[in-house]
Amino acid sequence: MNPKLRGWLILTRGSNLPTVWSNVLAGWLLAQGLRLRPPGSEYAGQAPDPLGWGGLLLLLLGVSLTYVGGMILNDAFDARWDAERRSTRPIPAGLIAVGEALRAGWGALALGFILTVVAAPAPLRKTVAVVALLLRRRVAARALRAHLRPLA
Repeated sequence: MNPKLRGWLILTRGSNLPTVWSNVLAGWLLAQGLRLRPPGSEYAGQAPDPLGWGGLLLLLLGVSLTYVGGMILNDAFDARWDAERRSTRPIPAGLIAVGEALRAGWGALALGFILTVVAAPAPLRKTVAVVALLLRRRVAARALRAHLRPLA
């Protein structure tokens, strides 16, 4: 396998994506159950709204990109620490440059946030966007702390 490709696979922790997908699917299925008509109501005989399979696919892709972006950024922020303690990681080993990792991580995070907001039902998009922006702010604060802290 190409060493650079192997480095990206290690950096993104792609082997953990099935767990991410199962969590998203479980949450999505629970949310679909909330859409069922209550027994005894005038709507009980009506079929629930059709399932939003397209929304699920967007959500899976968006959350996957958010996860992968976060994993890449984590390694980029910890590059100095890893250089001293875990030199076999892709960035300290020289397989992937820190700048490359930062661009890929922020790009995946941004695209993941956008897809997650688009996948949300229209009435919830503002709320999802605010949560995404707060998470982005938290990641940016982590980046600043990683940049400013001594290695210790």
